Amino acid sequence: MPTRSLALLVIVTTVVVLAFSAFGAPPSGPPGTESYNGFDIARMAEATARLTTFRTQHGEAKGNQVFADWLSGQGLTDAGYREAWNLWWERFRADPTGQLEARFHRINSEWVQQLNYGDVKDRRQEKKEGVSLDTYAQIAVALTRMPGAKLDDVLKKHGVKGTAQWQKASEAWGKAMREDGALVQQYAALYQKYAGPQYAAERDAVVANAAAQTGNHPAATPAAKAAPETLEQVVARMNASQGRDRMDAAREYAHACDLWSGPARKDPKDPRAPLCTPDVLKKDLVPVILESLDRADDRTLGYAVNLLRYMESLKLKEERQKLTLTRVRNRAKDRLDTLEKSFAPIQDKAVPERVLLRQKIDDTASALADLESALAKW
Repeated sequence: MPTRSLALLVIVTTVVVLAFSAFGAPPSGPPGTESYNGFDIARMAEATARLTTFRTQHGEAKGNQVFADWLSGQGLTDAGYREAWNLWWERFRADPTGQLEARFHRINSEWVQQLNYGDVKDRRQEKKEGVSLDTYAQIAVALTRMPGAKLDDVLKKHGVKGTAQWQKASEAWGKAMREDGALVQQYAALYQKYAGPQYAAERDAVVANAAAQTGNHPAATPAAKAAPETLEQVVARMNASQGRDRMDAAREYAHACDLWSGPARKDPKDPRAPLCTPDVLKKDLVPVILESLDRADDRTLGYAVNLLRYMESLKLKEERQKLTLTRVRNRAKDRLDTLEKSFAPIQDKAVPERVLLRQKIDDTASALADLESALAKW
């Protein structure tokens, strides 16, 4: 088998370890498992997946209510769910094998896939270079899970005309999956289907081992800590080339000076004193905070807005700074409007982009509320 196509196949197949079936109803779990308030391990896994999905669809507050209504329809209660959650996690932590937690994660993941990918177009019979996704998965299983399988024999069995066609198909499907997470989920479901129950058992064993290692063994001895940075070194990082690095340094600088403004301020020998005077902070710190706000994107807006609390505690606020805050506030309102309009048509569809859009909406709305509050008190 050509080295390049085998490498692509291995990369794509590795994703399957963390992905689960996107087709059909998730399994109910093994019979006879214990139940707390009506929640056996399978029902707990399903309920948790539904809670996160309802919050994705409707936002946290309304999502919690929709979840409570769903529980009521099942003859269950929100209080019962929360207590059962705690009881099951006590069981997980007490299980030295990790098998219980592994079973929970597997069933929960299957429900998450169903609830968030169920409306995605079925691409099993779609072809690339003459090889369907379904056939591609069958060949992948044969080549990665059947020791001694000969490439030519496997390709012939599945109607592929030689290694040249297979290499082109493998490259095409690999490229498509790198660009489309939903396609990866469908491939994962097919791979699991053709790999059989032994594959699921192996996957559970991996998760169980990780749970046992992290939850039931003494923590490793922590490594020796490096000497902490001086405040001068933190200030120097505010000249970094990357905006996020400058923002991180500004937060550390502001935090150090905020601590200094307490009892330590009475000590003239404190090394922070010359770097934390209002004049120095207005010259060195404030411009970086305002720049961080002005250049913030979806990922950094909330983090940048959080820096405004230091502007107040360090008494650095000035009237002219409201221009920047107002501009950022207006931009955040426009961004939130765009995100909500983009989200509206897929609110009730099980498509993967719904999760990311909901997260962006919630983060932007939270940052906008903080900006509005800061402006009102500026």
